Amino acid sequence: MCCVQIDLRQPVETQGPFDLIIHKITDLMVAADGGDEQAANAVGRIETYIATHPGIPVIDPLGAVQTLLDRSVCYQMMDDMKFKFRDTEVCSPPHVTLMDSTDLSRKLKRAGVTFPCGKPTFLHFTWFLHQLVI
Repeated sequence: MCCVQIDLRQPVETQGPFDLIIHKITDLMVAADGGDEQAANAVGRIETYIATHPGIPVIDPLGAVQTLLDRSVCYQMMDDMKFKFRDTEVCSPPHVTLMDSTDLSRKLKRAGVTFPCGKPTFLHFTWFLHQLVI
């Protein structure tokens, strides 16, 4: 077995066959979600290949990665799980997703947020992810 880099600017079908796909295309996925047509085409190529070759394992299925790119979805998933580790309940901090500043105080209070800080909702590995507003 050998490792090859898939060129997502080209049809994936002509670059195979593959025994396994390991990817790191979160940058492309976020760009595609933001309207970047080239990124959308690249993501579409790999999605099509994966869909037409269901027997090939994909390390980090694209659907799962897409879900985890949204901070508010991750927080909701943690809220829904309710689990314990060494007899300590694991949970996410109080949170609320704000799309605008309308009635900000009421929304924060209703969500139980007592020390508000703001972070981008998408979880994408760039410098912007680490920006924080208090």
